[in-house]
Parts: sequence; C-alpha cells; structure tokens
Amino acid sequence: MKFKRTIWFLSDLHLEHWNCNKFCNRGFDTLEEMNQGIIDSINGLVKENHTLYLLGDIIWSTGDFTILNKINCKDIRLIRGNHDDSNYNKFLKNNIKLVCEEMIIKIGKTRVLLSHYPYRYGFW
Repeated sequence: MKFKRTIWFLSDLHLEHWNCNKFCNRGFDTLEEMNQGIIDSINGLVKENHTLYLLGDIIWSTGDFTILNKINCKDIRLIRGNHDDSNYNKFLKNNIKLVCEEMIIKIGKTRVLLSHYPYRYGFW
C-alpha cells in the first residue's frame, strides 16, 4: 500500500496586516488576536507531517516573520504573492522550507500549477 501524504493549499492570510481586518470584515479586536486566530485555524487542520502550500500574500513585509514559527506543519512551501517580501531569507529563517514565484507539482497523474496569480486556461 502506497502512503499518501496530506496536502493543503492556502492563500491570502495577510498576517500582520491590520487593514485586512477592517477591509475584509474579519471581526478581530486586535492585530494579535487576528494573527493568532489565523494560526489556530491552520493548526486545527494542518498537522506537523502534512505538506502546506501557501499561495501568496502571507505576511505583511514589515511584520514579525517569527509568527510563521507558530504554524505546526514542518513542510511549508511558499509561492510568493505581490504582498510578500522579496527577501526569501525572511521566510526561510521562519519555518518555510521553500520559497519560489510559481511551481508545478504532480498529484497522481495531474500536473498542477501553483501561483498567486490567475492564469488563462490552456496555457500549456
């Protein structure tokens, strides 16, 4: 029997970005409450041995990147979005295994393009 790894996909967490709370009606009273609520939601589903793909706009570039260490998953891969800092080391020092602009993965026999940005169907 072949072991199948659990894979998760998330995007637009906007940790450390207080304006997202206001503009998106997230309903939190403080930035810390918003950050912790998002992290708790992730940790409630994504386990340490799962793979988590973060598809961009994860954390505000002036924020505290150490908050990423609160995510329990040990296999986190970031596909950078337009609101993510271009300094990959900020991510790699804080619980992110891999950072790239886009990636193609294979799930079974299906190739899947991972990107923060939309693509027109049939591009390949």
